[in-house]
Amino acid sequence: MRILFSWLGFHDLEEFSKGARSGVLDEIKKLQMEEPSSPGDNASIASLLNQALFEKVYLLHACKLPFENEFKSWLRPDVESVFLEIKNINDSAEIGEKLRIKIAEITDGFKKDFGILRNCGRQEVVNALTEVAQRGTCYYEIKGCKLVEAMLDGQNPDNFKSALKPDGFENILGASQEAAVILHRAGIAAKHHVPVLITGERGTGRKRLAEAISRAGSTANAPLEVVKCIALDYKEFDREFLGTEHADGILKKVNEGALILDEIDKCCLKVQLQLLRTLKNYKGHCEFKPVGKDKAEHSRFKIIATSTCNLVELVNKNEFLAELYYKLATISLETIPLRDRTQDIPLLAHHFLDGLNRQHKTENADYIYKTISPEATKSLIRHLWPGNVSELHIVLWQAFIFSNGTIIEKNDLPIITGGKSTIQLRKIPLGTGFDLKKEVAELQMDYIRRAIKQADGKKSEAAKLLGLRSYQALDTKMKSLGMDN
Repeated sequence: MRILFSWLGFHDLEEFSKGARSGVLDEIKKLQMEEPSSPGDNASIASLLNQALFEKVYLLHACKLPFENEFKSWLRPDVESVFLEIKNINDSAEIGEKLRIKIAEITDGFKKDFGILRNCGRQEVVNALTEVAQRGTCYYEIKGCKLVEAMLDGQNPDNFKSALKPDGFENILGASQEAAVILHRAGIAAKHHVPVLITGERGTGRKRLAEAISRAGSTANAPLEVVKCIALDYKEFDREFLGTEHADGILKKVNEGALILDEIDKCCLKVQLQLLRTLKNYKGHCEFKPVGKDKAEHSRFKIIATSTCNLVELVNKNEFLAELYYKLATISLETIPLRDRTQDIPLLAHHFLDGLNRQHKTENADYIYKTISPEATKSLIRHLWPGNVSELHIVLWQAFIFSNGTIIEKNDLPIITGGKSTIQLRKIPLGTGFDLKKEVAELQMDYIRRAIKQADGKKSEAAKLLGLRSYQALDTKMKSLGMDN
């Protein structure tokens, strides 16, 4: 588990104040006087965390927050506010001792991997954090509003474990181990000028990952062309890809950049043959002749293809050209369904809600931010998300619009809670508040509701549909489940 410890600084309070209600602003100003700006460049911890893959962040402070609940709602769900009772905030020794005790408590006696964000808070805090950092796996500093990692003198490089995302992938949200693995592999893929194939279910961010790989492996202004393969017409293919005497084609436009072939599995066989012909001699670059020209031209570009289907299976069914598959799949990556990285769901939900809140704050100065309740968050985690991240975004958007209060509750979520099959129940993630008794009870209640609806409210008929002996047996079952008549 990757853990980060940081100190509450001026910039955290400043960022929080932008969305705080008027009554809280005066309290924030008082605390800002107590927590002066950190040395050098700085930024709020919440804004820095997209650069990293920490599973838990502890934001330590020695000042009691009158607006604790609102502050916790504003913080990312992987950030926890921790109060330390310190008598003299100017005493580095006392701060260091309290830090060691708290960090040892959280990390089980310094047995877990953890990092320290060093240059935050007043100088006495920085001194104390620097000393405690000697016990950590690594430590971090803020430079130019960017999180950077370094080693302290005497640390063993072999024990150094990076938790930062590869350069260029900061906008890919995730803190789970599953996200760490795919981003690590994507970071390696970006460094090599070879074709990359990204497969995965719809809504898992294949195109977003492809764009990040192209940006990370190119110069700042390198061209990028995204081709929707489903829209390719074999009759216009040569003009579109190779160009003509009077217009540049895609291959010319992507020179020194990247070409994304989005949903390559949607290409018909004729287009696949044309792609194969065009890319037959591709080795990081290719030679081609525009339509109507005799002279060949060259273009150097990186190919990244995406697919919602397993192309190997399509090859075995003779629905995809094997030679084209091997041309595109030098490096293969597979995005992860949301149901298999449930730890990222609260983080993604917070990100989407933050965007919606900012939008509405811009439109209405008196707008009060909406948050999501713990019970609603648990419901999000337990949902199977067949539409993955795209579905999560839509669900939160609707809940945000139609919820009446400032807190989105479980009942505000427009998630279809139809009957769960045995197969679906087996896919519900374990270890995230899973309760077998509760799951079985919910399944029973769902079937009872369906039976009563199918029987037009007649309990005797509903009991027969459920295989129960009588409506009295159904009544008894409903009472045991706490169901109202």
